[in-house]
Amino acid sequence: MEIIPYSNQYFITPNKPENDLGFKSLSVGDLHIYHSNNLEVTQVEKDTTSLLCLGIVIDPFNPHSTSEEILQDIMASCKNGEEVIEQTAVLSGRFVILYSTPGEGLLFNDAMGFLQIYYLPLKAETFIASSEKLYYTVNQNTAVIRGEINQILESKLFRDSECSWYGDEGVGGELLKLLPNHCLDLNGMQAFRMNMNSEDFSVDETIKMAKQVLVGGIQGVVERYKAYLPLTAGIDSRTILAASRPWRDHIHYYIFEKEEDVTNQVDLSIAKMIAEDFELNFEIIRLTGVTDVFRDFINSQSMFDRNINKIWDFEYQANSDQCGHIRLSGLGGEVVRNFFGYTSGVAPVKMLNVLSPYRNKVPYFSRKINEWYDRSLPCALQYGYDITDLFYWEQRMGNWMADWITTQDVAIKEFSPFSNRYLFNNVLKIPKTMLRAPKYKFIRELIKEMWPECLNYPINPSNLKGTFAGYFNSDMKLRYYKAMFKGSIRQFFHGT
Repeated sequence: MEIIPYSNQYFITPNKPENDLGFKSLSVGDLHIYHSNNLEVTQVEKDTTSLLCLGIVIDPFNPHSTSEEILQDIMASCKNGEEVIEQTAVLSGRFVILYSTPGEGLLFNDAMGFLQIYYLPLKAETFIASSEKLYYTVNQNTAVIRGEINQILESKLFRDSECSWYGDEGVGGELLKLLPNHCLDLNGMQAFRMNMNSEDFSVDETIKMAKQVLVGGIQGVVERYKAYLPLTAGIDSRTILAASRPWRDHIHYYIFEKEEDVTNQVDLSIAKMIAEDFELNFEIIRLTGVTDVFRDFINSQSMFDRNINKIWDFEYQANSDQCGHIRLSGLGGEVVRNFFGYTSGVAPVKMLNVLSPYRNKVPYFSRKINEWYDRSLPCALQYGYDITDLFYWEQRMGNWMADWITTQDVAIKEFSPFSNRYLFNNVLKIPKTMLRAPKYKFIRELIKEMWPECLNYPINPSNLKGTFAGYFNSDMKLRYYKAMFKGSIRQFFHGT
């Protein structure tokens, strides 16, 4: 199968590009939108107002609606950009929405920013793209990586941390990235925070709402596309399995087998039990190695060579008959599981720095985390969110995971029903005792509401040591002091 560069990607510019990569194009006002042939595009217009959607968009509360019907409803009921932002909070998917009317232009993406928005913060030189590397390729330029960033890219710590990135600045320093919960004002090329309003739901009402978002999201996908779903022993996989119950006869379930991986063998045995008992359309896929040609191609699409543990997944999918189908996943489920653990009061920024993969050892990332914290703390306090949940959502999901999803676009079209602003805005308001590890009461109650038998099988099974670590990590202060202690030991023996 032919592997297409910059698959599922787009860029926006008022000028004719040096290299359009053979992309299709359309216009909204003075802007030209270029997109790969396999990126979905939906546009509706009314008088002088235009609403454009790039990518997959699902209304889980009206899952039968097509992308065009969703946009038509928004166009009919919204008088301005603020109302468009508000009404799109309920939408799931991986998308970018452009709203344009005389005097107002707005651009924003899905809840987790999985279809990325990089932009030049200069109105005179408008350029927006779904990846930083695409910007340099289209303009036939080479990024000049400054010394501080180059040291990070070449460090072992960066590799060991899965190339995690923090902040809203691109690697090349020219582009900024629009993080989740933000919108880009196209008139001034300035980003601003969206409102994060929530309902006055009880816990039971929140569970029922979450069920509708997840189940309705999957329904919207299976009614439009062929879908497949990886089955493991993980809690996010189990949650999406439970949500898929009404549509299980329309979904292909699978797991990869890697004999040398002990964790995979545990996943495999549990997945086989579930598949047999639930009579799922299930496949065990045995993998071979990754070719150098494919690895080089993946790296050519990024700003730096990647240490991608699952690149074998990418190559298999690129060459399988599932390429072009939609993979359902539980990506983002960690956002509603109080990932960093519980703490009373407001976590100080030093905790976030130490609990990041870089442990406050990389000055550039420490500065970026500090800047984000100063800008975001007022929002967390205003809406009653834990700043650590917001940090994981916007910085971990919106940076590292969004970049990961973009890298796999060559082979995989991903849809996570969790990527829904309305879902996150409401779930993050319930008591932290319902979200925290290791019991994850909210998620278990949600699974029970959707498909209770899914709880009859082990979830993230671990030994006594792992169980103790789970309880230990559920408390943020204990995690913080543990990280500080391990950092001191590492510094003493290894100087890092």
